[in-house]
Amino acid sequence: MIYSNFFFNRCGHYFCERCALQNFSKSPRCYSCGAPTNGIFNTAKNLIQKIEERKKKMEEKGETNREDEEKGRENESENSDDDVDKD
Repeated sequence: MIYSNFFFNRCGHYFCERCALQNFSKSPRCYSCGAPTNGIFNTAKNLIQKIEERKKKMEEKGETNREDEEKGRENESENSDDDVDKD
C-alpha cells in the first residue's frame, strides 16, 4: 500500500489521509488515543518533507525503497506466467 497525504490531529498522532477520514467517519475521536479531534487534521508538512528528502538520498545512492521492490516483484511474477511453455 502506498501512503500519501499525511496529517496529524490535535493530540499529535499522524495518519495518512485515507485512514484519518475513514476513522473520523466512524468516530470523532483519535484512533490512537481516543482524544476528541473535533474533525481537525493538519497537513504534516514536516513529515512529508522528511519522506521526500529520504527518497532523494536513496535515489542518489542508487537504493530502492520497499514500494519499488514490491512493484518489481509483482512485475516479475506477472512475467513468469508468460514464460510457461504451453503445449
